[in-house]
Amino acid sequence: MVFLPLLSLFPIPLILIYSQQANTSSFLLLIPVWLLLFGYCSAKSVVNDAIIARLVFGELANQPETVLETRRILKPKMWTFFLEFFLLSLIVIVILLILSIVIGILAGIIAEITNAGQQNMGTRAILVLIGIVIFIITLIFIVRLLTRFFIFDLPLAVEENITAAQTLGRSWELTKGYIGLIFVVSFIATLVTLPILIMVQVIARILENILTATIPANPTDPRFQLLLFLMGYSIGLLSNVFYYHSGKP
Repeated sequence: MVFLPLLSLFPIPLILIYSQQANTSSFLLLIPVWLLLFGYCSAKSVVNDAIIARLVFGELANQPETVLETRRILKPKMWTFFLEFFLLSLIVIVILLILSIVIGILAGIIAEITNAGQQNMGTRAILVLIGIVIFIITLIFIVRLLTRFFIFDLPLAVEENITAAQTLGRSWELTKGYIGLIFVVSFIATLVTLPILIMVQVIARILENILTATIPANPTDPRFQLLLFLMGYSIGLLSNVFYYHSGKP
């Protein structure tokens, strides 16, 4: 269901491309409807992941449940799952923003040092090395943070009377001491799915060439770029879903 909001956007750039008289502002009226659709589909998608997590937990705890029973139990928590997903998305955005800022600052510093004529090669090499070390440390720190939310949906799926914020805290507690193991599992899953991810990129490139050859639009046209973005994002999301489900225990 997570693909439904994206699929609903595909006609918009096509309509704008083929109908020069289309009123772009009229599509703004569809934004609230699309946001509701996105929220509902995202909530259903997170609940489906939580159902899988609860079923696995039940098997490990020797308390198996049927899919219908698990779905009945978790259905009332759907919007709590969505709130949890939204809070986690904000955390990820902030973390990635910090990483982008660090990369930007380091790139600027390295560029200034490299262009400075008064610095000798030895000094520049040392400063560049320091920048690389700082970047690696920052990246490791961010990966460790993200790993702590690897099972963000499990606490809410198996525990009662827990809020969205509390379940993120529980994920933080439960992953303590297992960061290395979780990272190894994720890394192995990435290696296993790497051929598929490469194939996905090839397919995306082929589809992009087909769209460029068949749709009467300038490749630099913002409407055409929007169409390419939606297509690429959808394919990337599909590959991420496959990776996520193959790497999650």
